[in-house]
Amino acid sequence: MPAAIPITLIIPRTLQLIVQLASYQGGPPGVFPENAPGMTLIATLFGRWSNNDPFLGSFQFIPPNFSYGNAYSITMNPDNTGNLIINPFGPGVGGVPTIEHCTIWAVQ
Repeated sequence: MPAAIPITLIIPRTLQLIVQLASYQGGPPGVFPENAPGMTLIATLFGRWSNNDPFLGSFQFIPPNFSYGNAYSITMNPDNTGNLIINPFGPGVGGVPTIEHCTIWAVQ
């Protein structure tokens, strides 16, 4: 009689980064004036695994855009969501209407 061989299936899971843009004083989401103060909430960051396992990691700036010259910062919340904010110690945002790119990665 052949021996039973245990088989373990490893199903890869993927991690999604979900970004919910904030509004500034009732304006359209993601649009902020150049005089928006430091600590202004730009977006809330959520990590979600494809198999619905809880996300227990953090968020980091990565290449190519990082934090747009230190204009933005990330703070973490107790529920493992993150806040993308205007860096209170950075150069500020805005000027002429611009699109400022930052690149964020969810890390578990």
